[in-house]
Amino acid sequence: MMRGRVKVRCAATIGVVLGTLAVPARALPMYSVQSIGVPAGAEDVRGYGINSGGQIAVSSPGGPNGYRWSGGVFERLTGGVGQIPLAINDAGTLAGISHVIAPLGVQQLATLWAGGVPFALGAGSAYHGIAYAINESSVVAGTRAFGHPWFPMDHRATVWVGGLPVDLGTLGGTYSEARDINEHNQVVGSSTVTPGSNAGFAFLWQAGVMINLGGLTGGSAAYAINDHGVVAAGLDVCPVVGRPCVRQAALWEADVWTPLGALEAAANSSAYDINNSGLAVGYSDTARGGSRATLWSEEGSIVDLNDFLSPEQRAAGWELRVAWGVNDAGQIVATGSESQSGSTRTFLLTPAAAQPPNGVPEPGTAALVGLAAVLGGLARRAMSRLLHGGARGGGFHFAR
Repeated sequence: MMRGRVKVRCAATIGVVLGTLAVPARALPMYSVQSIGVPAGAEDVRGYGINSGGQIAVSSPGGPNGYRWSGGVFERLTGGVGQIPLAINDAGTLAGISHVIAPLGVQQLATLWAGGVPFALGAGSAYHGIAYAINESSVVAGTRAFGHPWFPMDHRATVWVGGLPVDLGTLGGTYSEARDINEHNQVVGSSTVTPGSNAGFAFLWQAGVMINLGGLTGGSAAYAINDHGVVAAGLDVCPVVGRPCVRQAALWEADVWTPLGALEAAANSSAYDINNSGLAVGYSDTARGGSRATLWSEEGSIVDLNDFLSPEQRAAGWELRVAWGVNDAGQIVATGSESQSGSTRTFLLTPAAAQPPNGVPEPGTAALVGLAAVLGGLARRAMSRLLHGGARGGGFHFAR
């Protein structure tokens, strides 16, 4: 269990939720904040996933390419146009989206990049695909869209095992998406519960079963899960009937929701990632407008990551808006913008106790051999465990 956090089981304790919105920060390591720069020919960059070696999955909005940032070097991805890598595992394999021109318009393909080589993941009868996450076994989690692209499409949470899609279903509606997968192959995401409704709830998928994680007084959305089964999420808090709900960062563990609060009372926030030490990152909105990249510590502290900007970065007008990922060394990848021009950059925050990232060596041939293994023997073994149960709790034990 996470220490220093208030556990909430029902809506009757909503006062506790609102009472945890401003927790005083405790002692935390100092962070150094560095912009990772921009690749040649790009104006803005956005980083999302980060692995244990400090490599970052990076895209350039409006540009043709995605990149793997490694130790100060942007490695350009190939395959299709408009690549958007969203996740990266410790082998340096990336997962995300590439685009191709199809007869009915631009088509999104869930894609892997290993050793610089793109591999389109199987779509089945789906038209679009998005890969949001990848674990160390190169099992990928995301969503596929079915139907005609000119009309509303049904979406299904999906995992790809050896490149082949497995439909995880929904909670009863027509939309679901898988946002993360851990090393025990637990999957989390969100799903609607009735056809035609936009109301959704976080789910945990494991051993072939999709479990509704529910909420308190409204909906919920799950974004990440660590190897201990702790889920990082956003939770709708609706304390007064007829008034707008507040989306609050929260954790779910063992059937218990833990609200994390926000930097300001009654402000929206969400937790987008969590590491195995219990550090969660995401954003908090502010009364003056805009969002602030936020860290929630295991002890219950809420930290504005802008506090770690250098005087020079502050003078230049940089603000960290959203923290997307955190690795087990405590390194954080965040998006920042410059107040005057609106330029966007990716920032790497490194705790003082951690060594500067040197990156992970280029996987090259070894990665391609590893991917071939995934596409072969892993597919057969994992598919069997996924559907029929296996070690550590059964199923292609969807638990990271």
